[in-house]
Amino acid sequence: MRLSRWINMTIRVDMSESTYEFFASCGARLDDMLADELTEILGKAPKTTRGGVRWHSDQAQAVDVVLWSRLASRVQLILSDFEVDGADSVHAAGAQIDWLKIIKPGSKFSIDLGGGGKGITHTLFAAQRLRDSIIDCLRRGASDAHPVPTEQADLIINLSLRGGRAFIAIDLGHGPLHKRSYRVESGKAPLRETLAAAVLWRAGWPALAAQGASLVDPFCGSGTLLIEAAWMAADVAPGLGRSERMPSGWQGLDLALWAQRASVAQERSRTGLKALKLDLQGFDQDPSAVNAAKRNLQEAGLAGHVRLAKGEAGKLNLPTSTTEAVQGLIVANLPYGERLADQRSLLPVHRAFGERLAEIAIGWNFALLTGSKELAKATNLRADKVLAFANGPLECRLILGTVPPPRAPREAATDDSDSGPKFRRPGTEMVYNRLRKNLARWGKWARREGLECYRLYDADLPEYSAAIDLYAGRAHVQEYAAQATIPTETAAERLQDLLYAVEKALDLTPEKIYVKRREKRREGRQYQRQNTRREFFEVGEGGLRFLINLEDYIDSGLFLDSR
Repeated sequence: MRLSRWINMTIRVDMSESTYEFFASCGARLDDMLADELTEILGKAPKTTRGGVRWHSDQAQAVDVVLWSRLASRVQLILSDFEVDGADSVHAAGAQIDWLKIIKPGSKFSIDLGGGGKGITHTLFAAQRLRDSIIDCLRRGASDAHPVPTEQADLIINLSLRGGRAFIAIDLGHGPLHKRSYRVESGKAPLRETLAAAVLWRAGWPALAAQGASLVDPFCGSGTLLIEAAWMAADVAPGLGRSERMPSGWQGLDLALWAQRASVAQERSRTGLKALKLDLQGFDQDPSAVNAAKRNLQEAGLAGHVRLAKGEAGKLNLPTSTTEAVQGLIVANLPYGERLADQRSLLPVHRAFGERLAEIAIGWNFALLTGSKELAKATNLRADKVLAFANGPLECRLILGTVPPPRAPREAATDDSDSGPKFRRPGTEMVYNRLRKNLARWGKWARREGLECYRLYDADLPEYSAAIDLYAGRAHVQEYAAQATIPTETAAERLQDLLYAVEKALDLTPEKIYVKRREKRREGRQYQRQNTRREFFEVGEGGLRFLINLEDYIDSGLFLDSR
């Protein structure tokens, strides 16, 4: 390693000093919010940098960040910041730190590695080189410490690699801060606590709560958004449940200081919970999710502060206690699948939910986290802002806005204007009329033949290219891939028109509509499993009974197009 690299290495911490440099990391696209939050906690503005914010302060202010930050992923005390060009430069940086002043004798420590660095092809080897430098230093000073897995450590040392630079730090929060300690049970698609807090922050919930606004989560899952919202309104420190998670193997740890700051936070939290009088409600159509949310709320100290019930978002009712002057907030992590087929199946649910809000929530704010532009558009809610976020590896969008007053519906283009529902777009009405006509014709034939399953529609209108099969009160919608000349957005709007018409013409709830996409696939792939829900129902055909699964495969097993 070249000497110039050694010279450019900066040791950040002298343990005899009381002021240190800290780094708080955060999720993608949250650094501006984190900077605002820490400005309130610290009383001064930190410096925004890649992946988070930095600041100089004493240990007391850093402890406050660990206790009070709702958005930070980790809080780290920087020991060394240096240029990196390979694993040897990591070893050299570690060798410049006096670990005898940092690690208590007999402690157990772990190296936590993040990111990637210039010249480092094997990150675990870089972590090993840092561990070697620590052990060498301790041995020279006749001290000892034991490297162990992270969950067994008294001290977590972070090695963060970011391109041409890296830093070595003490993990002051002793692990990820999104682990608030209240999650006894997780739902099917848990929302990370820090992201839930970011959604509420962007929606302006702290200010709304101060005005006495209500909050409703119609897709509450395991209750993460409800808990974070209640804690914000009640001034509960999110890090209080982590009071035993601290870097106890660090020589500089001031236990009396930590206890004192935690005591202050505890008193504020008790006072806030006593004063919490807001109407907070959560619903989910899955009873197991509601039960999980109840257990998590109890663990979070919120039993009695949040009302939970089983309910469908398309049949949502809102609190009546909110005044006209202070409307409430509807916040939700809308269901979304990782695969295109999953997302298309959710379009009717999003449509029904958006319709319900347009009916009952005029003037209410909404903050909806959804998996794609197509799903967001299916709600038919006009967003004032659309923000890109990431929920772990999944890209998602946050749509923010206010439910507007209803617009006057279009006049129906039929001779009898009272013969059916009024639609805002002529395409929906056109498909609706065709489906009603086909239902009258083929439904009569199916009853005469004793059939429960038949094809109702097969791209009868070329613009709405899909096959629709009926299975004993369920609709199986198979969209044909649009031609390359048709814009993606146009194809998505036509599919939404079609699904809405199916829902109204057949009088079906969104849960009874199954949506898939048929496109050219390699031979055999059309028979591969698409999902693993294993939901079956029984139908009759030719005097026989069949079990049908419309969730897990492209085809159902009954080939109704060949009848």
